[in-house]
Amino acid sequence: MLVLIAWRNIWRNKVRSLVVMMSIAVGLWAGLTAMSFSFGMYQGHIQNVILYQLSHIQVHHPGFRSEMELKDTVRNSLELQTAINSMPDVKATVRRCISPCMILAASGSSGVMLVGTPVSDERKVTGLDSMVVDGAYFNDSSRKEMLIGSKLAEKIHAKVGGKVVVMLQDANNEMVSGAFRVKGIYKTRNSAYDESMVFIPLNRMQELAALGDVSNELAVLLNEGASLEQVRTQISFLSHGEEVLDWMGLSPELDLVVNSFDLYMYIFMGIILMALMFGIVNTMLMAVLERQRELGMLMAIGMNRLRIFAMVMLETIWLALVGGPLGLLLGHATIRYFGTHGVNLSQYSEALSRYGFSNVIYFQLDQKYYWPVLLMTIGVAVVSAVYPAIKAVRLEPTQAIRKI
Repeated sequence: MLVLIAWRNIWRNKVRSLVVMMSIAVGLWAGLTAMSFSFGMYQGHIQNVILYQLSHIQVHHPGFRSEMELKDTVRNSLELQTAINSMPDVKATVRRCISPCMILAASGSSGVMLVGTPVSDERKVTGLDSMVVDGAYFNDSSRKEMLIGSKLAEKIHAKVGGKVVVMLQDANNEMVSGAFRVKGIYKTRNSAYDESMVFIPLNRMQELAALGDVSNELAVLLNEGASLEQVRTQISFLSHGEEVLDWMGLSPELDLVVNSFDLYMYIFMGIILMALMFGIVNTMLMAVLERQRELGMLMAIGMNRLRIFAMVMLETIWLALVGGPLGLLLGHATIRYFGTHGVNLSQYSEALSRYGFSNVIYFQLDQKYYWPVLLMTIGVAVVSAVYPAIKAVRLEPTQAIRKI
C-alpha cells in the first residue's frame, strides 16, 4: 500500500517530480557519455599502438631493452620466427635490427632510432606501406633507401629523393656511417613516433652494423580474438630464455589505464551522483515542508512515524527508478550512435597526434557498467531521502495540522 501511495504522491506535483527525474537522467547520461568518450579514446590509442608500433608480443635478448646494443640479438631468430608463424593464433611476425643513431641531412640533424626490417614482413605486421604519404614504400631491398616520418622530415628538412647520412655504433662497438636516399615519407597518428623512427631494409642494416643474419627484435601480431597470454606462454617456451613481453609489459602506462579504468569510472560517476544528491535532498525537503499539514494529519489519525519515514523514502526511490533507466537509455543510445559514427576532432589533430590519439573518437563502454551505475543512482537516492524523511517524522502532529 505504501508503494502505491508513494507513487501517487510524486505525481501530485508533476513539474517538481519531472525536474528531479530529468536531473537524474541527464546526470547519468552525461556521466556515461563522458566515460565512453574517454574509454573510446584510449581504446583507439591502444589499438593504434598495437597495430602500428608494438604489435601484440615482442621477443628480445634479456639485456637489449635496457642497453639497446646491436650485439644483444635473439638467438636463432629465423627458426623462432618460423615456429611462431606456424601457430594458428599468429597473423604475422617480423624480425628487426634496432639501434640508436644520428641522422644528418643537408639542413639539419637529429637523434633517432634506426630500424632494419624485412620490407615484406613489415608490411604484414604494421602496414607501414599504407602510411607512406610522399614517395613510395621499399620495392627493392638491395638499394640503400630509407623511410622517414613526416615530423622528422620537417625537422631536418629532408625530401623524397634527398640523401641522408646515419651514424651509429656497430656490433663491434665501432662508429660507422652510411648514406641512404629517402625513398618515402610516412605519417602515423603519433607525431612523436614519426619524429624518432626511421626504417631501412634489414639486409642493409646488417651490412652497415657488421651483423650476420640475426635480429634484435621479433614482433608478433595475433589474429583477432586470439588468447594473448596463451600465445605469449607458448613463445616463451620456444624462445629458451629470451625476454617475451606482451604490449602491456612493453607499455606499462597503457596497462595502467586499462586496469584503472573501473576505478576511474566509479569515481567519476560518484562525483556526478554526489552533486545530484544535493538536488534530490533539496527537492524532497521542499516536498516535506509543503506537506507538513498533510503529514501531521496522517500521524494524527494513526499512521506511525516508521510508515511516514518509509513513504518519503519510497517517493525518492520512485524518482530514481524512473530517472535512472531513462538516463541509461539515453546514454546507451548516444554511445551506440557515436560508437558507429564517431566524433571528428580534426581541428585538434596536432595536439592529439602528439600523444598518439586518433582524430576520430569512437565511443565505447562495456554494458557491464550499466547495472552498477543504476544501483549507485538508487543508492544515492536512498541516502538523499534520509534527511527529508527524518525531518518528516520529527513533525509534531498538533503543530503541523495548524500549518497553512
